[in-house]
Amino acid sequence: MKDFERFWAIYPKKLSKLDAIKAWGQMKKEHNFDTDKAIAVIGIQSKTKGWTKEGGQYIPHAGSWLRAGGWENVVETVKETVAVSRICRTEGCNNIWTSNYLCAGCLKKSRGY
Repeated sequence: MKDFERFWAIYPKKLSKLDAIKAWGQMKKEHNFDTDKAIAVIGIQSKTKGWTKEGGQYIPHAGSWLRAGGWENVVETVKETVAVSRICRTEGCNNIWTSNYLCAGCLKKSRGY
């Protein structure tokens, strides 16, 4: 539940928490769901036109976003797409890369540090 609370803390629409908890459990159990990636994507999506227009009226409820695979959605602008594409290329790692498409930790490992 610690990961869910991190997710809930940054999700911009605080409605239907029990439904979000249920959807969270389903995603963790049935899909290759990564909390850090979801949180990073929410940070990007929360700045898009779709989520900011009309005071955030069109932000999906968290449970709906989770069940729909919202963390896999393509974002609306080139700048935001670049940010999403900066996920580390190491399998299982979803940190933002800094050099050679690897995050700092994976880059050190690849160089034998």
